[in-house]
Amino acid sequence: MRKKGQEEIVGFVLIVLIVSVILLVFLGIFLRKDVSKTANPEVSQFLDSMSAITTECSLNAGYSYENYQDLLKDCNEGKLCASGKACDILKNTTKSLIEASWNFSPDSPKKGYKFEVYFTAREETAKQPLINPPLSYISGCTSFIGDERVFPVSDGSITILLDLCLN
Repeated sequence: MRKKGQEEIVGFVLIVLIVSVILLVFLGIFLRKDVSKTANPEVSQFLDSMSAITTECSLNAGYSYENYQDLLKDCNEGKLCASGKACDILKNTTKSLIEASWNFSPDSPKKGYKFEVYFTAREETAKQPLINPPLSYISGCTSFIGDERVFPVSDGSITILLDLCLN
């Protein structure tokens, strides 16, 4: 009788362990989905490409030009390019890239956009906009697709966020 009771307890413990492992796997999957924003592939690829382009900002009188990612850092540091303020060049470059990539109108699939760039200092939650006001071409939009990129800098991070309006 004692041996049968031990077998039942061992079986019960095995069932509890199996159910626990299954629950942990499902919990891990659901938590991972909540933490990361589902990115739109079109916007994601655009942000990747935009981050690598060469801009009109030269810090050394035209001998070399900054890429977009370096321009973000230059804007955050308040640097001047040969052709003007880094933040002004960032704003103009971004606007021309977005508007050349999509046709925004009431009749097109993409009705408008909102683009934000902000700096977040290490150990803080406050966001400091680098382009103020944010670039936007929105009129009564309620449905968006988008993505963001975060670039580390020495004293925090710079985030770029692009949302496209669908309605």
